[in-house]
Amino acid sequence: MARDLKISLAVSFRDAASQNIIKLLRDVVKGAEDAGKAADKAAERENRQQKQRRKASQAMTAEARRQARDARARETLGVRAERAIQREITRTIASYNRLARSGTLSIAEQSRAYDAMRQRVAALRNEMQGVSRLAKLGAFGSKMM
Repeated sequence: MARDLKISLAVSFRDAASQNIIKLLRDVVKGAEDAGKAADKAAERENRQQKQRRKASQAMTAEARRQARDARARETLGVRAERAIQREITRTIASYNRLARSGTLSIAEQSRAYDAMRQRVAALRNEMQGVSRLAKLGAFGSKMM
């Protein structure tokens, strides 16, 4: 009798946890992929911005070189910048005013100083008008090219 005894066991269970774990694992993998893509995009954006900054820096350097070259050319030709001429006009007038306020000049000396100041300022203004005309001609010439 002991030999004819068959035992069968049927086990059935319901696994609800593995689906949640698989879903959680998929979410983690997707999150990691999304974070990687975001990091790649940020790196690309940083590279683009760095290239733009480099180009802007090169453009500023080129502009500074051009301005220095123009300044050397003006100096070689004896043409001063309008700002330098205006500064000299201001200094000339201020010098005369200091001298006149000092009270140490005679009327004749003060008259000669005033005439000298007027002549110097007139010469500087004529020079400045020449610079303005040259600048306008230069701007016109650059538009033609």
